[in-house]
Amino acid sequence: RVCLLGEHTDWAGALGGRSPGRCLVVGTREGLHATCDYGDDAYAFTMSAIDSSGHRATFACDLRDRERLSDEARAGGFWSYVCGTVLEVLDAYGDGEGCDYFRRGVAVRNYSTTLPTKKGLSSSAAVCVLIARCFNELYSLGMTTTDEMALAYRGESARTPSACGAMDQACAFGGGRAVVLTFDKGGSMD
Repeated sequence: RVCLLGEHTDWAGALGGRSPGRCLVVGTREGLHATCDYGDDAYAFTMSAIDSSGHRATFACDLRDRERLSDEARAGGFWSYVCGTVLEVLDAYGDGEGCDYFRRGVAVRNYSTTLPTKKGLSSSAAVCVLIARCFNELYSLGMTTTDEMALAYRGESARTPSACGAMDQACAFGGGRAVVLTFDKGGSMD
């Protein structure tokens, strides 16, 4: 996403200024292109992705291994965003331990990446939205685009070392679409 007006208003609105924070963002045509399907094994989460150097890397984990997911999320880097969002999905939509509902697992294959990383274009938010959307589509969770954005934001901001703002997840709306977002002290986003 590129912010046209209102950079940092997501932070200002959340801090409780006199009025809500507002911004105008537009999605770029660059992005992450992926397929998702059920996992090969019960409770398996796998993701293969093209890293910033152009090489294919793979992360695999049992969805019941919350300690490993948490450790990876706290470690920072590309897989932290993935794991932080997986944990948010498990907390929001799983049963008691967060896993039985997802026993068929999830396999994500990122086959093309046209979004540059570490350039201020929300590449970390894009992978968080991708993970939220894959779970949503595979398991018919009923999330709206705004729900996917909110879950992706929590996955990145609460679980990883990242200090992202909430407008980054506007990449969920896709390329070429301008979106006005409003943020308030309660943490809500419209």
